[in-house]
Amino acid sequence: GWNSIVGQTFWTLNMALSRQFAITERQKLELRADAFQITNSFVAAPPNTASPGNAGVPSFVNVANSQFGQTLGAQPTRKIQFALRYIF
Repeated sequence: GWNSIVGQTFWTLNMALSRQFAITERQKLELRADAFQITNSFVAAPPNTASPGNAGVPSFVNVANSQFGQTLGAQPTRKIQFALRYIF
């Protein structure tokens, strides 16, 4: 039935660090770093078991294909972003 195949459970650890520096009484400078999935653990993508609806559907979603229901990818890996903000 619908949603009868469930992928593995997983957790992620995200972190943000920020610091504000006062330039004047009304002006500030904020430095920020955000990290997503900082453990960089492998998390398998859920298996794709959709039924083919048209000719543009890839072959691995076809029930008769040998790749049906297999995990063929992974969730995104670690991402780090930096920001600098001027507040006035």
